[in-house]
Amino acid sequence: MFLERSHIQTRFWIDDTEIGKSNSLVASHEFEYPKSVKPGKHVITIRVDNRLNDVNVGPDSHSVSDHTQGNWNGIVGKILLKAVPLVHISDMQVFPDVTKRIATVKIKLANQQQEDVSAVIVLNAKRFNSCDNNELSCESK
Repeated sequence: MFLERSHIQTRFWIDDTEIGKSNSLVASHEFEYPKSVKPGKHVITIRVDNRLNDVNVGPDSHSVSDHTQGNWNGIVGKILLKAVPLVHISDMQVFPDVTKRIATVKIKLANQQQEDVSAVIVLNAKRFNSCDNNELSCESK
């Protein structure tokens, strides 16, 4: 379950089982379905708590006052049920080092299977807005 932007705390249930809660004003709230949930009809419940219990945003914060934008409550943006494979990339970040002309790629794999798996990851990169030092002129190509 993906909630793009919630104000402020959300709790998520499938049928009568609480799956989790999230408390953030700056990141999406995401919940993972347990493997015990079987295909079929289910009741999904989302509760949004707008109180400022665990978040101190200050007295003049634009997200909770009328000073700049007005207070808003609930969920805005995308509300999605996303299906992903049992083994998938859950996060990928690229850290370029321009002077060395290299990049470090960090990949986090999620494995919801009961067994160990192996993976082969092949990365390819191609520059598109820079020149080699050997080139006489460096024009956009």
